[in-house]
Amino acid sequence: MSPETFYLGDSLPPVPAHLRWRESSNPLGSIFYTIRSAILKLSHPIHKPGILPNPDEIKHLLVVQVERLGDLVLAEPAFRALHDHFPNAVRILLAADFARPLFNQTGWDDFLSPRDLVDIAAKRRHFDLVVDLTGRLELNIARSLARSGIPIRVGLDRGGRGVYYTISVPHCEISIPTREIYLKIVSALGVQAKDAIPRLPKDEARLKRGARAWKDRGLHQPVVLLPGAYYPEQRWAAGKFAQVGKLLRNEGVEVAVICGPGEEGLGGAVAHEVGIPLIAAAPLNELLDLLATVTVVVCNNSGPLHLAAALGIPTVSTMGPTVPWRWWPLSTAPAFVFRGGTDEPRGNMEKILPAQVFEAVRFLLREKRSDYYP
Repeated sequence: MSPETFYLGDSLPPVPAHLRWRESSNPLGSIFYTIRSAILKLSHPIHKPGILPNPDEIKHLLVVQVERLGDLVLAEPAFRALHDHFPNAVRILLAADFARPLFNQTGWDDFLSPRDLVDIAAKRRHFDLVVDLTGRLELNIARSLARSGIPIRVGLDRGGRGVYYTISVPHCEISIPTREIYLKIVSALGVQAKDAIPRLPKDEARLKRGARAWKDRGLHQPVVLLPGAYYPEQRWAAGKFAQVGKLLRNEGVEVAVICGPGEEGLGGAVAHEVGIPLIAAAPLNELLDLLATVTVVVCNNSGPLHLAAALGIPTVSTMGPTVPWRWWPLSTAPAFVFRGGTDEPRGNMEKILPAQVFEAVRFLLREKRSDYYP
């Protein structure tokens, strides 16, 4: 079963011919960033495209990615491509603190936090090359990297940030997936990825820890419901998650609820209504172990969706008012998405029925195969 095959759920909607990425969904914001970009380009020298560095000459490589959890996971193919292209470099990742448990087995020599940008800007750390995968409109990171004196600086030209890089990549159209935007940035260095599928380590030690954690809760490879999401409008109704849980329990399927920090009330309500265990605000290492050893993940468009997909776990997810082309999951396991049966850019979560989601999960349980289950 290929990642592009969807037996149930909705297909990725077609891209309207006129649709392009705007700097801001707010018209006033778009005007502001357009003016800011023009002023920056007029007030800063234009960098001629530099000669691509010889990979063997890069001894210290800094990669910056300070976005949220899902974005960090989706950057993994770009991380892997940089790792392979610069084999002799000391590779440092500057990211949020949760990057370390995600990637500490994937060849990084050290991890820095956004707080360390001050030292980098003050030239207390030496790097030959920095690749900034940040997609934000704010200027602080790009400006700090420019002050650092790092000779080769690569990043996305959004809202005028391109003036701070020696190699800037034009901002991408809305139809390009987030993971491929990151690959587009690194390709400016001649870096080519083997594939665009995010992958996270799932070694024997992780599988043993996860199996033990579920056994301690009286479960074995359950289906897990994750009703949370960063944006409230991306959350399918908690009552509908509960209905899916009840339908699964009626079939004799083991089910549990997982929720993140600040979502304890939401997760607790679903767990209480269905009568199933709740795991709340688990440390990221433990969450990875748990997700790596479940049967199916049922969730919203969220960071945990991309965690599960990168661990090769089948997912059934909802996707509402967001940019579907940016966030459609890609995995070595089946990934079914429900958007309310619409081809419009904005999904309609109210039209997603619990029975539809339940049937998708039941299909995955029937099709359970050893090549994508631990």
